[in-house]
Formats: sequence, C-alpha cells, structure tokens
Amino acid sequence: MQRALHLLFLAALSLWQVACGSTLTSYPRQSQKVYGLYATGQFDQAATEIASKSYDGKRESIDAVLWLLEEGKILHAAGRFEESNVVFSKAEARINEFKAKAVISASELGSEAASTVTNPNAIPYAGRWQDRILLHTYKALNYMGLCDWEGAAVEARLAYEAQRDAREAYASDIESAGQDAETQQAKSAVESAENQEKLASEYGDVKSYLTPAYANFSNPYTSYVSAVARSIDGDPGEALVDLRDVAAMVPEATIVGEHAKALDERPAQTVANTLYVFFESGPGPQMVEAKLAVFVPKIGYVALALPKVSPQLVAPSRIVVRAKDGRVLATSEPLACADNMAMAEFDANWGKTMLRTITSTVAKAILTYQLQKEHGTAGLILGSLYSAIMSNADLRSWRTVGKQFQVACADLSLGRDVEVCLADSQGNVIAVRHLPLPASGPAVVLATSVMPGHLEAHVAAKPKPKPEPTPQAEASAAP
Repeated sequence: MQRALHLLFLAALSLWQVACGSTLTSYPRQSQKVYGLYATGQFDQAATEIASKSYDGKRESIDAVLWLLEEGKILHAAGRFEESNVVFSKAEARINEFKAKAVISASELGSEAASTVTNPNAIPYAGRWQDRILLHTYKALNYMGLCDWEGAAVEARLAYEAQRDAREAYASDIESAGQDAETQQAKSAVESAENQEKLASEYGDVKSYLTPAYANFSNPYTSYVSAVARSIDGDPGEALVDLRDVAAMVPEATIVGEHAKALDERPAQTVANTLYVFFESGPGPQMVEAKLAVFVPKIGYVALALPKVSPQLVAPSRIVVRAKDGRVLATSEPLACADNMAMAEFDANWGKTMLRTITSTVAKAILTYQLQKEHGTAGLILGSLYSAIMSNADLRSWRTVGKQFQVACADLSLGRDVEVCLADSQGNVIAVRHLPLPASGPAVVLATSVMPGHLEAHVAAKPKPKPEPTPQAEASAAP
C-alpha cells in the first residue's frame, strides 16, 4: 500500500512539474526572447521586454537573482546607468539574503531534497561568486557613467570583498569536501578508467582556460576599474596598487604599465587629461548539457546530465581612439575574458556538481528499481519515464555578460575632438562614434559590441538635475 501511494505521489509530482515547467524548461530556453534581443544589439527593446508584466513571476521565482542580474546588465549596456544600479541593488539585496543565512533553513533543505527527486534547477539561484564580483564591477562602471567617482570607488572595494569572500568560501569547501564521506563516495564512483576517459573527452579543455590571472577568483578587469575609479577620486596611491596587481595578473598588457608609470610620475596631469575607454565585446560563455553514461558501483550504468561551459566563437574586435586628423591615439587591449572566469569557477565547483548529480541520479535509479520490484513493468515504465524527464542539468548562468573585456587610455592634452572606432583584428574600422567629451578633466567612455559591426558607446555625464516642482504643479498635485 505504501509503495502504491509512493507511486501515486511520483505521478502527481511529475504532472505538477510538467504543468509548472520551472524546473523542466531550461533557463536558456526561458530567457531566449530577452537574450535574442540583447544579442542583436536591441538593448532598449530587451530592457522593455524583461521589465514587462509577463516577467513579474520570474522576478519572484527561485531564479529571481538571475533575472535581476540580466535586467541590470541590459540597462547598463543601454547606457541607462541609474536604472541599472537600482536593479543591481535589488539583485545584491537578494544575494545578501542568501549570504546572511549562516544556518541552512528548512526551505533550503527542502530545495536540496527536491533537487534529488527532481533536478538541480529546484535549488534557488543564489548567485555564483563571479556574478557577485561582476555585479559590483558593473555598478562601479555605472557610477563612472554618472561621473560619481566616489560611488565607483566604493563599489570597487565591494568587488574586492566579494573576491575575498569567494577565496575563503572555496577554501572552506575544499576542506569540508575532503572530510565528507558522501563526497568521497561520489568521487570514487567515477574514478574508474572508463569513466575518467569519458569525462576527459567531454571536459578535457577546462584546464586550458585556468591561468594565474584568474587564480583565487581574481579578476584583472575589476582591478583596473578600481584603479581608474580611485585615481579619478583622488587616491593615486591606491590606484597604483591596483595597477600593479593587474600588471602581475596580465603581464602582456602594455597599457597597464604605461598607465602606472604616467600616474606615478605626474598623477594630477595624467588624470585630468586622460580618456579611459572600457570595452566589452562578444557573447559570453553559455551553459549546455552533456549526457554521459557512467558506471557506478552496485548500481550499474547510469546517465548523468551534467552542465558544461560552452565558449562562443566570435570575430575579435577592438576599440581605436582617433584624433580629428586621423591619428591613432590609443588602441584597446584585452584584460579579461569571461570564458576564463566561468571555467575557473566551474572547475572550483566540479566536485560539488558531481556529488549533487550522482546523488540525484542514483536516487532515481534506486527508486525505479523499487517501483519495478513492487509494480512490475508498469513501475519500471513510470520510474524510467520520471527519471528521464527529471534528469536535467543546471544550465543557469548570467547570459548577458560579454566575452572579452578591454581597456584603452588616450592622452587628451592635445585636443578633445576624438572618435571612438570599432576595428577588426586587422585594424579595419567597422563603426565610428563621434562622442562629445567634457571640456576639461578626465573622460570615460563605456562601449559594448555584442556582434560584428555593432557598437554602442556612452560618455560619462552627470545626470541632469530633476526640475523643482512649481507652486502651480504642487497645488494641482495636492488632494
């Protein structure tokens, strides 16, 4: 009788999951309409779409953090910096709620249990560590776009704190995983030569993306954003510390050493006469599913549905800053790549991902065996169908983050009438933006290119003051 009730519960749960679709429909499919608009450079349309009422439920779902991150990034790319920071702050508040829970709550335990009988998408998305670091990086850039240098410096410090927290959390995970019996059991389950060969075939390229620049959740682009924010905010000493950190992480970036030398020798003149260009290009990595049949002792062959980071191919591009007479004043250099960021965190969490996947898959295999034993062919069919439907990898990721992050510095002491150009790898100019720079002081340009030939660029400008309400307006507004 108990088995029959269990079977009935499973059938009802399956139908409920199909009806809701929240854990069955992958995040890439759910977000495809918004992402499609963004990936074709239609930033304002994408912002309108994701802010519409049809997405209200998503902003209150277990994936709320992810949807808020997407909306904040879309608004950032559109140059709507104030709105972007409002949305990013909402995402930050949600992330901090998860972070503040020192003891696992009953709801989290429930979501972990749900992920075992359904799939990992049943666990609330609390934000990956790179999400948290980039969130503060984008907020810093938004403040730069609003000429709020102090606000940018504050966010840069918060990005550093997120990096520190990530290192501490990762070290703690490594220590606890070494002592955890279930982790060791999951590890031993796939240690056979056959299984290792299959995993190496599918994931062998991950190690090639792991470089010292991204060790311990470091992010050279974030450090450079911090350097610019601090130098403009009147702290060249701390800015030099940031620049030296970047130079150590990305020694091939000549622009960093030149910037540090100029800032060290003549800080005030350098800051006052420099155009800083921050350029994000291409589509960032996406998550795809890999299905692997592996042998688990005492169970037999099971099909694991595992997530996989998939870097996107894109034609390389760069920013060229030209004077009015055509002279090249600066060319952007790459400082960071989201592919490396994603792979570094994926590699750090690989053990946890395998444990969760094996636990869930084995639980479903045991359940199917029990149903077959109790109900024969009908139990086998239903159990197998349920396992097939519910065995989905967690493909959630911040999709609107770009692929490559570049910077450029141009000396404006000889004139401020410049063009910001998008060029291909051979230096051929594809798109040109003539931007009105401020008459004096430092200038910042935030540029984005999501596909070949596309360029969106915005000059940092203080927001216009909101008009004071007139006595007539106040009178008409009064009840």
